[in-house]
Amino acid sequence: MYTGATHPALSIAAVVSPQTLNGSTGTSGAVDASKFRRIMAVISIGANAGSVTAQFQSSSTSGGSYANVSGGPTVTAITAANEQATIELRDDQLAAGQRYVKLTITEGNSANAVCSGVVLGARPSSSPPRTRIPPPWSNATSCDPLAG
Repeated sequence: MYTGATHPALSIAAVVSPQTLNGSTGTSGAVDASKFRRIMAVISIGANAGSVTAQFQSSSTSGGSYANVSGGPTVTAITAANEQATIELRDDQLAAGQRYVKLTITEGNSANAVCSGVVLGARPSSSPPRTRIPPPWSNATSCDPLAG
């Protein structure tokens, strides 16, 4: 049985658990952005009678006061049911000192919307650069994969 990771540099960093939002906001746990080069969120919307938006917020401390990432990516006004969206944040889009990030999903029309989100961290800052290793059958003089 194969037990390797799909991508060793990609991990689930936080979630917004599935919930019904109605004029309210669902928020993920804090993600330490210093551990990743990129943070991506996958937002899933089920039954939806409202208008759903999503964005990242940042803070200098994990338990601090969070504000929208200035100029950061957003998902705006999804009004259809059974939709998915993604947003991605690079480490260089955070203001100096803003180390912690949360995903917020908001329903703004006071109507029920079932939503969830998964925040993924990619390219850990501590990982070494990747080196391409040619497969053992590669041979500059032959295109035959069985050639030595």
